[in-house]
Amino acid sequence: MYQYEKLVDDLDIERNTNRNPLFDIMFTLQNNTKNKISIPGLSLEPHDIGYRMSKFDLSLVATELEEQIHFNFQYSTSLFRRETIEKFIIYFKKIVSTVVKDVNKKLSEIDILSEEEKHRLSYEFNDTNADYPKDKLYYHYLRNKY
Repeated sequence: MYQYEKLVDDLDIERNTNRNPLFDIMFTLQNNTKNKISIPGLSLEPHDIGYRMSKFDLSLVATELEEQIHFNFQYSTSLFRRETIEKFIIYFKKIVSTVVKDVNKKLSEIDILSEEEKHRLSYEFNDTNADYPKDKLYYHYLRNKY
């Protein structure tokens, strides 16, 4: 086994207390959890502590519970808006539902954008119409304007 701390040391990566030295995004699958653990004289059960701080820029934690998988996004609020994460969730659901329907589908073949988003990207964000004099070269127009 190659320990994480040794890897960071061997790579001679500069450490910063507010950043992970190797990666910013984490996916975790918790598939070894049990609902309740009992040993003589002691009974343990999971408790959601409601994380208030994300350890990474973005984390997706998948937990297997009672033949279901529950997903939880954790994210840095200084980097992502709630609306952005909600879009990520929509995209993730679309990917998962597509793969469940067709396990041979390549991720590159899955279209996650809605028609509204496609329109916004293709037309609204790409609207480059600008009025400028027809008797001047565009270069000269921009040079004199700015």
